[in-house]
Amino acid sequence: MKIFDKRPLSLILCIMLGAFVFFTIYSTLIPRIILLAVILLSFILSFVKPIRKFVSTALMKVAVLCTLISILFSYIYFDVWFNAYNRYDGDVCIVGTVEKINTQSQLANIHIKTDNIDDSPFSKYNLNVYLDKNEYYGYSVGSKVKIIGKIENFESSDASFDAYTYYRSQGMSGVVSEIKEFTVLEKGDFTALYKLNSYREELCRKIIYNSDRDVGGLLSALLLGEKSMLPYGTQLDFTRIGISHILALSGMHLAILALGLRKFLSFIRIGKKPAYFITIIFTVLYMGLTGFSVSVVRAGIMLILSSLLFLLSSTKDSMTSLFISVSTICILEPYSIYDTSLWLSAFATLGIIVMTEFQNETPVKHPFLKWIYVSFLSSLFAISATFIFVILKFDGISLIAPITTLIFSILVEIFLYAGIIFIIIGSFIPVRIILLPLGCSIINLAKWLADFEWVYVATNFKIIEILTIIFSILFFSYFVFNIKHKKRALFSVSAHLCTIFIISSVLTAETQNKNDIVYFSDECENIIITDENTVCSVHIASYDRNSAYFIYENFAKNNITKIDKYIITHYSYYMAENFITLFDSILVNNIYLPKPQNSS
Repeated sequence: MKIFDKRPLSLILCIMLGAFVFFTIYSTLIPRIILLAVILLSFILSFVKPIRKFVSTALMKVAVLCTLISILFSYIYFDVWFNAYNRYDGDVCIVGTVEKINTQSQLANIHIKTDNIDDSPFSKYNLNVYLDKNEYYGYSVGSKVKIIGKIENFESSDASFDAYTYYRSQGMSGVVSEIKEFTVLEKGDFTALYKLNSYREELCRKIIYNSDRDVGGLLSALLLGEKSMLPYGTQLDFTRIGISHILALSGMHLAILALGLRKFLSFIRIGKKPAYFITIIFTVLYMGLTGFSVSVVRAGIMLILSSLLFLLSSTKDSMTSLFISVSTICILEPYSIYDTSLWLSAFATLGIIVMTEFQNETPVKHPFLKWIYVSFLSSLFAISATFIFVILKFDGISLIAPITTLIFSILVEIFLYAGIIFIIIGSFIPVRIILLPLGCSIINLAKWLADFEWVYVATNFKIIEILTIIFSILFFSYFVFNIKHKKRALFSVSAHLCTIFIISSVLTAETQNKNDIVYFSDECENIIITDENTVCSVHIASYDRNSAYFIYENFAKNNITKIDKYIITHYSYYMAENFITLFDSILVNNIYLPKPQNSS
């Protein structure tokens, strides 16, 4: 397809982003030397005359120069400045403002935005601080505090949770430990972000009160990103049928709302340019309403930039808009490259853009058949573009994801529009009559599909990883080479995906049908018994809040995706956290709890 033909800016930005990500992720010396050697070789080849027959040497030189700039930016930001624990040894005096507080059973995890560290220059960071709630108190969001302690790197006590990558994706530069002093300097006022979050939570409560617990929780999650009010069973159902991304507030939701707004503005005969300007204002307001959620902010930046490009130059080249948007996000928030959601969103959008060109070259005449064809291609290309991230990042995949993504995207779009009407005029017009049946249909359909035995299978097999890498290489090669036989290419993509799905199903069935007993470890104090596809987990609940992560890690290693019985022999202070962590991706049919024992 040669999608970069006549798009030199997109090509240069793509190369820059690739080098920036590679240089940042692979921080060891040898990969970086190899990358720089490739760049140097490209620069030398740009002076060779025979090369001009195949590529533009001027374009090569510009690409090399821009790539070196992106690498220099990565080095200055991540190697020199970003890692606070590399700049400060021993105890330091930190003065900053409390941005966020997450309370747990005995600990409070607070995010500090520093004003200075030891009065040194360039010392503004985002840091994580764990405090004992009984020992330290009197602070709130907006308080200015003084902390004396040691800044360290993020480390996780279990391999199933990559704390380093997770906190870096949030812009956190270290964790403060071994705290010697914690003083509240000023109580301060609540921040504007905190007030926005409070307003959002209040709005969610009103939605649930005026509608229904489950349906209101679903609307709060889809429209405002407040998943805490959505039942965990529904979240698991969405995961098992391959549409968990629908619950994560992202570019898809913003795109649906923005598209609906533009259609409405077009209906009342407002011109394109004023409509794009109104869309920009709406995007900013929606970002604020969602509490400036990281994923929504990044999606908002993409939408605002694409709208500005249209307003300023009347261009609607989606490819150029996408690469400019992602590049801008990486300039404003370089740490976002560690966020999987950014790449899932960007590559899914890229897949749909490529699908548009593919579909334009392979038209279907009948309107209804064309709609079905385009919808299928959108789902197929979005899944194909993100497939390698899903397989390598997660432990399982839904076999019906291509179908459910298509079906639920349509249902969710209608549900969102009905939800907005419900919020605006629900007090005057009985929109509830439409909203409740539609929301219940989405929840019940997801539950019905999720209960099928082999709807969700394990993928953490070496052969699956190898096949996925091969598939991704072939798929992205379509971006570079001309595809003469479009139908054959489409068939090969579909067949390769089906092959991976089938092999994953066979390997999962073979693993779970083994009759064996697996003792994980004495420390974790739990045992898994598998017998004729009946899995029973016996967990002697410890007082370690990380035990749930440890259990989940062993489930993943044994390719277990469904449990018939989960038995808890003792209560734990962290039982609720254990359930939430474990049941995020494991379907449990029956839970057995011990009878509470009174101390007397």
